[in-house]
Amino acid sequence: MRLLFRTFGSARWWVLSLCLAAVAVNSWGSDTDRYTAPLQLMLRQVEVEVPLHSGDSGPGGVLPKVLAAMERVPRHEFVAESQRDLCYESRALPIAPGRRMPAPYVSAILTDLLALEPADRVLEIGTGTGYQAALMSLLAGEVITIEPDPELASAAANRLARLGFDRVEVGRATGLDGWPSRGPFNAILVRHAVTQVPVGLLEQLTPDGVLLVPVATAGGQPVLTRVAVKPQKRRRKPPKYLIQPLMPVEADALPRSH
Repeated sequence: MRLLFRTFGSARWWVLSLCLAAVAVNSWGSDTDRYTAPLQLMLRQVEVEVPLHSGDSGPGGVLPKVLAAMERVPRHEFVAESQRDLCYESRALPIAPGRRMPAPYVSAILTDLLALEPADRVLEIGTGTGYQAALMSLLAGEVITIEPDPELASAAANRLARLGFDRVEVGRATGLDGWPSRGPFNAILVRHAVTQVPVGLLEQLTPDGVLLVPVATAGGQPVLTRVAVKPQKRRRKPPKYLIQPLMPVEADALPRSH
């Protein structure tokens, strides 16, 4: 994984920040002034928290392009009105029974670990509010996100369309079957805790693909696990996978269909 470390005083970063802030003014309308300062504080806090929480095998710092994407996504648009003053703080926010929107540093770590490129196709299982899908769509070519809760799926689809995130497609599906007919995918992100790595999803990865999934441990907190496909010299040989447990994470239980 390519990691890029930078200091808080990087002149190049501040030039980029000012440019993206100008884009945000046009996108967020009258809410810009209210949320610009909390957003900037969130970004600074994310820079500090990612290396503290990700452990030795996770990212040591946040890629600048991930922070730039986070600056372009109006996080307050992805929460209820009553939660808008909290959404830029370092906390998870409830969005439905048993469901939550992860803290900003978690979203940063997930996006960083996927190491997305502009031509990548991404599958997300567990759309939630659509915030993570919006974030990934700024770094990848296409994001397909599926959500078992019909109300969350509908709200997320409408929200993403209204905000102009046109590289995201929201689908209604249950379970961990993924979307085989739309694969293969360069990256798959599972937002729900599972008891073991879903083999069916591994089969939907490209030869250089990566899967991120929280795997529940016996009586403990789920551990974010990264599974990367190991390239084979001979195409006909069955693929091998590098399974790497990374860090404890809060994860939703896999919801039942409505």
